[in-house]
Amino acid sequence: MYRYAIINIETGIVEGISNLTGEVNKPDMILITEDFDITNKKYINGEWVEYTPEPLPPPKPTQLDEIQEQQIIIMTAQADQYEQNLENRLNDMEVQATLYEAILELGGNV
Repeated sequence: MYRYAIINIETGIVEGISNLTGEVNKPDMILITEDFDITNKKYINGEWVEYTPEPLPPPKPTQLDEIQEQQIIIMTAQADQYEQNLENRLNDMEVQATLYEAILELGGNV
């Protein structure tokens, strides 16, 4: 069994591993031993060198993500409006209570 690292010729970065029953002579297939770890290695000028891979870009938001974000914005606005309505009702009740107290102090006659 022959184990090959399949590399990108331009960058030297390993794109995969292949286990074959026969030898292959291709520039993008480098023969490696069974225990060779390809993690963070690339093949440059006939040698394996360590490298730090570029971090993956964050995933693009899906349409579902965008819809959920809009729903959160709408629900937050609705909650704020509901809270404001409750505060307004409480203020109205306090004003009414003050008026009733004033009327009662005047003897209850209006």
